[in-house]
Order: sequence, then C-alpha cells, then structure tokens
Amino acid sequence: MSNKKFLIAFDMDGTLLEDKQKTIMPKTKEYLKHLSEQGHFIVLASGRPESELTPYYEELGLNSPMICFSGIYCFNPKDSNFPKIERTFPKQWAIDLSKDFLKNKVAENVFIENNEEIWMDHDNPKLIQLMWQHGIKRSMTFGSIEKTLNKDPMTIIFFDANGCNVKYIQDKLSAYPKSHVRFWFDNRFADISFGNPSKALALQHICNHYGIDENHTICFGDYLNDVEMVKWAKYGVAMKNACDELKKVANIITDEDNNHEGIYATLKNIIEND
Repeated sequence: MSNKKFLIAFDMDGTLLEDKQKTIMPKTKEYLKHLSEQGHFIVLASGRPESELTPYYEELGLNSPMICFSGIYCFNPKDSNFPKIERTFPKQWAIDLSKDFLKNKVAENVFIENNEEIWMDHDNPKLIQLMWQHGIKRSMTFGSIEKTLNKDPMTIIFFDANGCNVKYIQDKLSAYPKSHVRFWFDNRFADISFGNPSKALALQHICNHYGIDENHTICFGDYLNDVEMVKWAKYGVAMKNACDELKKVANIITDEDNNHEGIYATLKNIIEND
C-alpha cells in the first residue's frame, strides 16, 4: 500500500449506500475502516444533514470532517479547531418563496432546514419517512412558514407528488442573487440554495486546513451535485450507475454499481497503484 495519505470523499445515496436498506456494502465498509485507521481522510459528502450522516460516520469510526447539505455545512465533530463552513440565507426569502409557490400551486409542500431545525408547511408522514430515514433528530415545526420560521435557514426544498412547476420556479428565482435550484426524483423536489455552495469548495477547504496534497484526492459520486467534486479530484470516480453527465467528467468509472461493491475494487486499485 502507498504511504501517501489520501482524502477520499463519498456521496451517499447511489454511491456509498446500496439502494434497498441504505447500508454500506461489507467489503467497502471494512476497507474504509482500515484506511481510516491508517490515517487517510474518509469524508462523507452528501446532501443529507448531519443527523443523517452521523450513524454512518460512527459506523466507520471516522475522525475526519463531514460535508452536509452538499457543501452548505462542513465541520469536524472530532476536531473543534477545524474552521467550519456554515452558509445561511435571509429567512424572508424563504417566507416569500413559500407564500408564492404554495398559493400558486407550484408545489404542495415545503420544508426548510438548518442543522438543528426543520420547518414544514404541513405534516406529511410519507415525506418525512423518505427524507429522514433514521428518524427526526432535530426540532420540527409545522405550520405557515410566515408564522413559524424565526431563523435564517440553510436550505429550502419544495415538494409536489406530481412534479413541481419547473419553469415557474426557475423564472421566479431569477430575481434572487446567486440562487441555484436542483430538481430531483422526476421534479418532485425543487432543492434551492443560495451563494453557490459546493462539495468541491468544502473539500478544498479541508485540504487547505489539514495540508493535504490535491494530487492525493479521490472522489466518488453518482449524480449532478457530485460533478464539481469529481472534476476537482485527482481521481474523479463515477459509479457504474451514475448519470451520464457525471460519467462525462469522471476519469474513472467503477466496474460495478453501488449495490454490488462498486467502490471496493476501484478504490483498492487506486490506493495500491498510485
């Protein structure tokens, strides 16, 4: 094995996790635990919040930073000296967009998050189960966003079971500086952020703080919010099951998908032959 210490970052859903039970494949899990013990930086880089990453972080026995909300929040739970990234936007923006989109039936529900709290227009048990599979580990408030939202949030996500009105949302956001929207699950979700956060910027921040050579970076992903970090890494890896846009920018594609130990052989080959 190479004596180099790598920063190795993983998206979660569709990448590190298999699809049915949302678990890490056995060979991959043991290899990552071994690499972490050897001093490599294993970084979970996800659109998920801290509470949804912590079970996997603890399962792997990590002591590295984690990247939440696709780069909006980055911190190291084991190192208080690590300068965290924490991006918010004015709560009035979330209030105005929620009033507009719900009134005009652009979406049927909205949930707004920061690392400690969730605000949702109205209860939806199926949506909650889908989004927070390890249970709600943050404060959750239901009711009109105009009346309940009392802090500047990190993210705002609109939901519609039949698909959000994409054009309306895109047109409305043109009036908001540095806004970005990502549609997923057949446009049922419109995930809005501000200030152009990215996993790649958070990973660069980690490298700068810990003095990690950018030539010792490996990133695995499967979807559009992984494009920047896969392009940024020395070894940018797209899963076999990744979207075509990500495969175009990757310099490696795994032989197997996320349900068949797709990470293990590829990562082992990079580490042992670099």
